[in-house]
Amino acid sequence: MLNILKSKKCLLVGLNSGTSADALDMAAVEITRSRNSYSLKFISGTEKKYPSQLKNEILKIADDKNPSIDDIIQLDNLLGQFYSKAVKSFITKLQKKNMIVDAVASHGQTIRHLPKRIKKLGSKVNGTLQIGSAEFITQHTMLPVVSDFRQADIARGGEGAPITTPAMYKMCADSKEEKMIINIGGMSNYFYLPKRSSQDKTIAQDCGPGNVLSDLLMRKLFDKQFDKNGKIARSGKISKRLLTILMADSFSSQKEKSTGREQYGKHMVSSIIKNSKKLKLSSADIVASSVEFTAFSIFQSIGKLIHRKKIEKLYLTGGGRKNIFLVARIQSYF
Repeated sequence: MLNILKSKKCLLVGLNSGTSADALDMAAVEITRSRNSYSLKFISGTEKKYPSQLKNEILKIADDKNPSIDDIIQLDNLLGQFYSKAVKSFITKLQKKNMIVDAVASHGQTIRHLPKRIKKLGSKVNGTLQIGSAEFITQHTMLPVVSDFRQADIARGGEGAPITTPAMYKMCADSKEEKMIINIGGMSNYFYLPKRSSQDKTIAQDCGPGNVLSDLLMRKLFDKQFDKNGKIARSGKISKRLLTILMADSFSSQKEKSTGREQYGKHMVSSIIKNSKKLKLSSADIVASSVEFTAFSIFQSIGKLIHRKKIEKLYLTGGGRKNIFLVARIQSYF
C-alpha cells in the first residue's frame, strides 16, 4: 500500500451503496500526483443491482431499531461476497482494456447512522456503521482495500457525513461559476462549490429525506418499489395539514449536518399513515404530500444560501432527478 501512496499515478476502483440500497456503484478513477497537488480522472463506471432478497434484508436491518447481532454479522458476510464478485468482474473487464487496478476503496452499506453526540459513560459519543466485509474483497481480488471512511471522520470529530466534499470540489468546481449540486438519493444533500478563484469555503450538508419516504410508502400502499416518474404523486393532492405535521420533525431545525433512515424511515412512514387516516387522505395524496415535504426540506436547507451567494443554477444528481413530480415541486420553490 505504501508503494501505491508514493506512486505518481494509480488506478483505484471505488465502491458505494446508498441508503436506498438499489445497487452497488463502481467507479474506476485515475489519480495523478504532482509535487504540490493531484488530479482525478474518471475512467469507467458501472453498477450491480442487488438481488431482491438481499435488498430486502439490507432494508429490514437498516429499518429495524434493534436488529440482532447475528443478523448484522451474516449480512456483513453476504455483502462481502456480493461486493467481491461484482468488483472482481469489473476489474477483469478493465484488465482486458490494459488497465491495471492498484487498489479498491469500499464505502460499505450504512445500516445505522447516529450523528448526534450524547453522553455515555462520562464521554460524548456519536457513531455510524457500514458493513460489507472488506476482507472478502481483498481475498477475491488480491488487492489492498481501503474502507471505514465514515469511522475515520467520526474519529476526527465529525459526524461520519458528508465525507465526499473535497472530492466533489476537485472534480466539479470550476473558475467560471459557483455551483450548487443537490443529490437526491435515499436522503437529499447539497454541495455548494465556490469558484476556484474564490476565497469562499465549500459547504456540504444533508437536507433531509430524498426518495426514502416515497419509496417506503409505494411499497406499503401500492406494492411497488418506487413511484416511476412521480406518476402516483402527480395524481394526488398535497395535504397542507399533513405537510405541517411533517415539518414539525424537520431536520433543518437540528444542529447535525447529516441524517438517515433512523429519522426518515419506517417509523416516520408509520406515523405518516396514521396521521393520514385521521385526515382521510387517499394513498396518492399521502405520496404527493411526502414528496412535497422532500421538496420543501431541500428549499428550506439551501434557499437562503442560494440567495446570499447569488447562485443562478441548481444541478440535480441521484435517482430523485428522475421523479418528474419532485423536480417540478423543487422548481416551484425556486
